[in-house]
Amino acid sequence: MLLLAFAASAKAQTESEGDLQSWLAQPTMSGDWGGLRSELLDRGINAQVLYTQEIGRNTNGLHGVATDYSHTIAFGADVDLGKLGVDPGGTFRVWLTERTGRDLGPEKLGALFQSFAFFGQGRDTRLNEVSLAQALADGVVNLKAGFYPMGRDFGSLPAFCDWITNATCGHPLAMPFDSGWDDDPSGRCGGRIRVSPNSSFYVQTGIFQVNPFYTQSQNGFKIDFGGNTGALFPVEVMYEPEFDQHFPGIYKIGGYWDSSRVADQFNPKKKDTGREGYYFEMQQKVYSEADNPVRGLTITGFYAAGDEDTGMLRQTYHFGVSYQGTFAGRDLDTVNIGWIAADVNERLVARERATHAAVQSASEMLLELNYGIHLGPWLQVKPGFQYVIDPGGVVSHPNALVFVCQTRVIF
Repeated sequence: MLLLAFAASAKAQTESEGDLQSWLAQPTMSGDWGGLRSELLDRGINAQVLYTQEIGRNTNGLHGVATDYSHTIAFGADVDLGKLGVDPGGTFRVWLTERTGRDLGPEKLGALFQSFAFFGQGRDTRLNEVSLAQALADGVVNLKAGFYPMGRDFGSLPAFCDWITNATCGHPLAMPFDSGWDDDPSGRCGGRIRVSPNSSFYVQTGIFQVNPFYTQSQNGFKIDFGGNTGALFPVEVMYEPEFDQHFPGIYKIGGYWDSSRVADQFNPKKKDTGREGYYFEMQQKVYSEADNPVRGLTITGFYAAGDEDTGMLRQTYHFGVSYQGTFAGRDLDTVNIGWIAADVNERLVARERATHAAVQSASEMLLELNYGIHLGPWLQVKPGFQYVIDPGGVVSHPNALVFVCQTRVIF
């Protein structure tokens, strides 16, 4: 009887483990909704709910020690209008986001860098995107217009979000610190035109409104032009080599001009018209394991320069390495090591010295090491730590160690 009971228990445990593995192997946590999700996809409607939470604790800091948490929930749909029989080559997107929580970087460390990537731009529910994209000339030309974050199309690379800090994930900080550049989840009215003669190259430009009020919590559904300060004109060139599929890479170079009138960093009473900046970004796989090319080493980097007269940050730069495929059977797990620094504008430093304020005479730097655990297509957990040097660019601010963990779920 004991043997039968043990055998039955082992069989039940094996079936339970099999069910768990099958569940984790699904594309989404909630499955196919009884076939409804597949039916919607066949009709061109991809409905999604994405959840990301981040938690961290600092060991010391300018304003004390705390454990902070933040999360974002994004829900919406991408609609292929061609599959719907409405508009061949058309794509309609509608998305909303909900964010809440706090961030250790600015609040406890006195840092310029956020500890969490998915924090900020209002603790609220907001309209993220309503847009229409249209492919023309067999896909060589693509037009997009509507209300959406400009940073979704310009100035970012997928590998940058191998790290948890917002200093790396998304885009170089010189852009939003020094201009009207905006990023997820706060949308703007605008549009872009992209010309892509082949799959490895494109050039694009656009125009987007500049409105500093959009990120405020009470303006989650603000879509008018009240409070506009100008317009931002970005331009970007992307090159994606296709010499060897085992060594993919992406390279971007871009720049922007913002027509807003902004206070000069040395003399805030003086208003300068126009802000400009430029950036270079790259990610390149440099090593693939011979037995399994999915595994291998990728390097990433960027350099960005902000406006010389009005920008708070003169330049930001990053270098990182990521190795995918850590242990036997863990082909999709990653180890990520990254470094980023930001230099405070010399004009701001000169003003602080002249007014006897706390002088931001240093470059803030951040080192991050994390391990990305790929439990399945819909579930990823990423524990790690960050070490922040000269938070806020002030030498007298204590350096800080921050333990962080990010969890991402696709419902």
